Amino acid sequence: VGKVKPSSPAREAGLMPDDIIFEVDSRSVNSAADLERALAAVRPGVPFEISILRNETRIKVEAVL
Repeated sequence: VGKVKPSSPAREAGLMPDDIIFEVDSRSVNSAADLERALAAVRPGVPFEISILRNETRIKVEAVL
């Protein structure tokens, strides 16, 4: 994650700059293209899980688009 905009779904989910997203809604994320595909498959308004690596610790957060 590079930037997190105020009032964005990413900010509301608790994502922070330098977090590394490796899974979205049980879909592996290995590239920006993977992330785009995974987010495109998420239904708006339905909570989903994002798995991140923050300071060498794996964390799961819930997000809603």
